[in-house]
Amino acid sequence: MKKIGLLGLAVSLLVGCSNAPMQQSPWLMDNTSVGGKPALCPPLTNEHELILSTSEEMMAERRVHAALANLERLPHSIPEARLGKAKILRLLGRSEAGDLYHSLLDTCLAADGEHGIGQLLVGVQRYQDALRHLRRAVYLEPTNDYMRNDLGVAYLNLFYLNEAQFEFTTAMELNDRNLRAAENLLTLLLFQQRTQAAQILAQHRSMTAEQFQRAEERAQQLRIRQAQLEAGHQSVPNNFAVEPAAPSATSSETSPSPIGSAPLQPVQQKQKPQKTLIFKVEKITSDGSSDVENQASLTVNAVPELMLQQAEKGQNNEV
Repeated sequence: MKKIGLLGLAVSLLVGCSNAPMQQSPWLMDNTSVGGKPALCPPLTNEHELILSTSEEMMAERRVHAALANLERLPHSIPEARLGKAKILRLLGRSEAGDLYHSLLDTCLAADGEHGIGQLLVGVQRYQDALRHLRRAVYLEPTNDYMRNDLGVAYLNLFYLNEAQFEFTTAMELNDRNLRAAENLLTLLLFQQRTQAAQILAQHRSMTAEQFQRAEERAQQLRIRQAQLEAGHQSVPNNFAVEPAAPSATSSETSPSPIGSAPLQPVQQKQKPQKTLIFKVEKITSDGSSDVENQASLTVNAVPELMLQQAEKGQNNEV
């Protein structure tokens, strides 16, 4: 039954997506346009593995500075050591993280390097540049649910809603414990004013009132930014076109886009009348935190999509 529910979720959430030919699908990787995948990392010594695992334990205990100091014991030539330090420095807001991520692009951890660069670009709202690196990361590691989620975040901030929904759904199906992907999908549904579907997802995932409130606030922020773009308050065109990122100090010039050359079409929003939610949400004041990790996550657990479809049909019949 669980597998049937997961399949139903995928089918129903993807209703309304583009019916373009398969070779033009924006979700299929064009393996002919990119280089081969990197080789596997060489095995580590027992001592090096112990240092890495100790640092991971320190990170879990939020002792990030101690974890960084511990990683300094490893030779800089070890890619895993550079990746660990890059992650910590990114969380600490240090600029050295970018150089470390770039140093991984020609190693066995190229996917992690592309992912980290994409996260940094999302953090400064350079979503178009981030898209290129995150798509490359997903090409290299297509089953990494965190990378798929972050790619969905870049799509969502560019208002490619079908593509964003596809990536969030993929992330959830790859790992049903990915709470960020679930909250991000909830935000997307609320942004689209699909309130009945959002309610079902929240109930199925047993989301708290605070989680639902945060998703509503993020959806409102997206509406405000969309209105600003349409009014010309920002120097971004109304019709977004996913083009290769312009060369910059932060973007890699050696990583071609893994997705086919067919341009993505902007999603036209269908405005639906507001409806009263049966799901009761208490008013909870948000702490306003907005680190890159939070920005790069919107998630809901897999819910039978046919249930969402039927719920929305029933809601429309009531109007």
